Amino acid sequence: MSGPLACRKDGVPAGAVLPEADGPTPPQYCPGSRLAITGTVLFTALAGMVLCLIRLRADSFLPAMALHWAVNALGHLTSFLLR
Repeated sequence: MSGPLACRKDGVPAGAVLPEADGPTPPQYCPGSRLAITGTVLFTALAGMVLCLIRLRADSFLPAMALHWAVNALGHLTSFLLR
C-alpha cells in the first residue's frame, strides 16, 4: 500500500527516502489508519443515504447535486487549510 496511510515498520512514512541497508521494507498501516478507513466508509454510506432521501423528497436531482458539490468543496477547502 502506498500513500498517506502507508508506513514502514519503523514508523517512517512509506514515501520517505532513506538509505537502504538490507533492502526495501514492505509498507504497513500507520497507527489509526484502520479507524480512519472505517470512519470514511461509514461516513460515505451515511452521506449516500442522506443524498438519496433528499433526492426522493425533492423529486429532483438538483438539491442532492448542490449539497454534494457543497460538501466536496468544503472538504477541499478544509484539506487546503490544514496542510
